[in-house]
Amino acid sequence: MFDEERGKTRAVAPVVVILTGITLLGLAIRLLGLTAYGIFWDEAYHVQLVRLPSVGAMLDAILSNPPSDPLYALALRVWTGVFGTGDEAIRSLSVACSTLTIPATYLMGRALAGTWIGVLGALLFAVSPYALELGQEGALYAFAALFITLALTVGWRCHTEGRGAGPYVLLGCIAIYSHYVAAVILGLFALLAWLPVGGPRKVAGRDWALAHILILCSWLPWLVALLVHWLNLDIPRATIMHSATFDEVTGALVQYTSGSAALLTTRFLLEAVGLFAGGTLIVLGWLAGRDAAKRGLRVTLAISGLIFALPLIASALSGLWLFVPHFMIFLLPALLCAVSAGAFYGMQIAINRHTPALTRRATPLIVGGLLLAWLGAQLWGIVLYNKYPPHGVDGLRDLAAVLTVESTPDDTILVMPPILTPPIQQYFTRSVHGLPSDFDLRAIYLPFGDADWNARARATLDSRVQGYSRFWLIYYPADDFNGDFLRGVGTKYDQLEYHHYQFADLYLFR
Repeated sequence: MFDEERGKTRAVAPVVVILTGITLLGLAIRLLGLTAYGIFWDEAYHVQLVRLPSVGAMLDAILSNPPSDPLYALALRVWTGVFGTGDEAIRSLSVACSTLTIPATYLMGRALAGTWIGVLGALLFAVSPYALELGQEGALYAFAALFITLALTVGWRCHTEGRGAGPYVLLGCIAIYSHYVAAVILGLFALLAWLPVGGPRKVAGRDWALAHILILCSWLPWLVALLVHWLNLDIPRATIMHSATFDEVTGALVQYTSGSAALLTTRFLLEAVGLFAGGTLIVLGWLAGRDAAKRGLRVTLAISGLIFALPLIASALSGLWLFVPHFMIFLLPALLCAVSAGAFYGMQIAINRHTPALTRRATPLIVGGLLLAWLGAQLWGIVLYNKYPPHGVDGLRDLAAVLTVESTPDDTILVMPPILTPPIQQYFTRSVHGLPSDFDLRAIYLPFGDADWNARARATLDSRVQGYSRFWLIYYPADDFNGDFLRGVGTKYDQLEYHHYQFADLYLFR
């Protein structure tokens, strides 16, 4: 007995050492260039939330902008209470969550298909440029991805081993309060794992149903509060009135396989390599799921496909832009475990004695080439990300620096639209004023492009510049239809200075 236990310990030790090294590598990648670029809107919104005077006020603001979830903001409030609200502090919570998702990916891969598939999946997540981007972003995506990954892992063990229902319910509740898409993911998981595609199961049907009912019931208080807020707030809401386009869909796939920087810099070779290698290995991963012990690969791949496709269908039917690429970060660990399983499946074909000799010789070269191509695409994507960070060109930190140096207390600072206020105020301490109204955390999605927007914005501007010899205008051209607002300002006030940034322009008038 003692020798058997000692043998197991010796077998586990290399995995622990390798996984520790992979996790430290992932942490180093996520810390590199963490504050090389300024925070942008989504991050600044969360900074504004945690700076509200009370938890009640913060939750009220979150409830006023459904669909939304509170757990990340609550965690960030505690985190910033210790570390502050600087750029590094805001992003470091996501760094920690994304780094912890590396061993969580290993656990998922081990549960779905085996130990070494988990190890390779963890490595792929550690060097994924897409995981890096959202792992450095001071928003809820990395936080939710960690708990969704853990919930699916424990849920699959519950399904296949008949134990662990309590931890699954707990992790499911945390996941569903981390991001509302977790409700759809766990709902699909409950259904697909119970269908024949889920393979053999040991959990009783009653226990499986009860676990998911408990998770749903835990979410009901928040859903009721959201509905009450929605009905009681008489605030017009903005909508994006266009269906997801073909370019947006293919661009999302490129983000998953090569990173946003590859997409923004139009590196077609990198995009093609990532898409082809990743797609082929995922197909092999699906084939690996034919094994009854690895049916979890097919379940998670089916969930990933539906989470990608359902918003596209809803967008096409409604005419609204409901396709959000970032939702796939929640299933990226599962996809990378499938890529890992696909590589191992290809190697198994090569060593199968029933495989023709020519295929046995060619398969390792093909599968090894695909895996190396995938890893090369990931590393290339990381290099591009650090050279061209997607939000590094927004320039709001640079814009605020100009205001800090060149503006005086005798100047007034105006912002169009008000949603630009949070990232500006991360770096500029004096007060700013929004057009046509000040920024409000309870109403962040206002339809600023409505019919009388220009008139209201001009009237507000004229009232706010009275008594000032000069004023600065932070201006986002995309929200000024045909440039009518800016032309109107130019006919009444003299332009003294102009600065152009990717995300907004800065004007000085008198």
